[in-house]
Amino acid sequence: MLENTPQCPIDGFIRDMPTMCGLVLDQYIKEIGSVNSTDHEIVYDFTILQRPVSANEPPQKDPMRRMKLMVELQRGELLVHPLCTAYLERKWTAYGRWVQLITTTYFAILMAGITSLVVSHNPIRHVETLDRIARCSDLIYTSPKKLYMITVVAAVVLALTCADISIKLWQLFSQRLEYFKEMNNYLEFLLSLLALVYSALTLAGHITHQHSGLGVVVMFLAWFNFLLQMMRFGHVGIFVVMFLNVFATVGKCLIVFSLVFVAFALSFHVLFRIPEYKDFVKLTAEDRAKVEDCFTAHRRFSAMAPNNTENTNVAMELQSFQYIGLSLFKTLMMMLGEYEHTATVIEPLIGDSPITLNFPIITLLLYVAFVFLLPIIIMNLLIGLAVGDIDNVRKSAVHRLISQQVYWLAELEPKLMMVCHAKLYQPYWKRRTKRASASLGMNEKVAEVETGEQTTTYSVLRDLSQHVESVNYQIKLQTVRMAAVVEKLEVKTNEYTLDEGVYPGVLLGANEHSGKQKRKS
Repeated sequence: MLENTPQCPIDGFIRDMPTMCGLVLDQYIKEIGSVNSTDHEIVYDFTILQRPVSANEPPQKDPMRRMKLMVELQRGELLVHPLCTAYLERKWTAYGRWVQLITTTYFAILMAGITSLVVSHNPIRHVETLDRIARCSDLIYTSPKKLYMITVVAAVVLALTCADISIKLWQLFSQRLEYFKEMNNYLEFLLSLLALVYSALTLAGHITHQHSGLGVVVMFLAWFNFLLQMMRFGHVGIFVVMFLNVFATVGKCLIVFSLVFVAFALSFHVLFRIPEYKDFVKLTAEDRAKVEDCFTAHRRFSAMAPNNTENTNVAMELQSFQYIGLSLFKTLMMMLGEYEHTATVIEPLIGDSPITLNFPIITLLLYVAFVFLLPIIIMNLLIGLAVGDIDNVRKSAVHRLISQQVYWLAELEPKLMMVCHAKLYQPYWKRRTKRASASLGMNEKVAEVETGEQTTTYSVLRDLSQHVESVNYQIKLQTVRMAAVVEKLEVKTNEYTLDEGVYPGVLLGANEHSGKQKRKS
């Protein structure tokens, strides 16, 4: 009666008393049979989580409302409760895995088709005229058989993407703003759109430089999307969620640490920058003298031949610092361990290199600071943030995986047909916890092994019984001794009685061995 109302007691337990709600959920789990027997079963009653519906009743609009409430309130202890786990497992077994298997198969076929198309097209240089495009196309399609295979694969990819885009447009109009709350929808829609364009260009024979670059992007998105599709499967999905969590954590940290990274990259760009000899030659004699007085790095140009218009031989490690973009890339590689300090610092400072450091002290100080800050401190800090507390990472990944499964199943179940819904939903579920014997031969083999081990088992039990008797005797002996000490110290305690058959010498603590022998006799 109070279902779907603010006065519902179960919803109140979830909101205000989650511990009490866990005790209530325990009452909806029953065990049948002995635990060690083959007929032991556990019966789960799902009526507390979802109200049963009759065959003529339409499906509920929000069948997993209580599970979604647990997710919204972050009731992790309730989400991992055996009843909730069995509830999600039952829905996944009934219809969730089949829908996800079809979806994964579709994206696997799409990924294979896109990969075959991209790999079969060799990268070609940019061309402008149509006649050269035709000749490049002839170089790619070396035989009619290859042209036929590429055409068939492109047609299949085009048909699949058209069907997928039609479905996504229908979901967009039906769900409206709810469609944009799922991040996977952005990736899938972008993948389908780019794959449609790429396959259409392939069928049209429009092979250009941009066509090959577009194929690389589409292929990467197809493989990455296939990785995200594996997140629905519980056994491997936990690792995908952990990967995404660690990726998000590292990305947040890099936003802050990138300021230090850019600072070093720009500093190295200025410190290792080499003046152009061509610009120096174009100057007049008066301007050259002024430049030499202001910038000592230009003095070396005066000793060079007047007809020399080529740049001096500069080490490859220093050439990357001549441009800001390459300086950022080089600094990133240095952060990962590619220092090359000999060609970068040592040779320009004391070697035979024609290039000299303009500011040797500042350069050395910044280089040493870079080595300690980025490769050592920041990299170890990122590793610690990513995998330092792996238990919490795994626990949060489990909760996130359950949350995604709850929302996905809640969105999928109302879309099922009424007939399928009546057959798939079951308010009770019996699970056998111990599998019966596989065959009679296996039973006979187990019986033979048990018969051969009976003698050893009896021997172990006999030794164990003797050990228990010895321990019991020592406990009684220590009790009597403690009572004698208490009596000697005149401490008021409760009276105690002695068991019959205990030898008096043992009670007084004297002649223990003789007393023990007499007791045994």
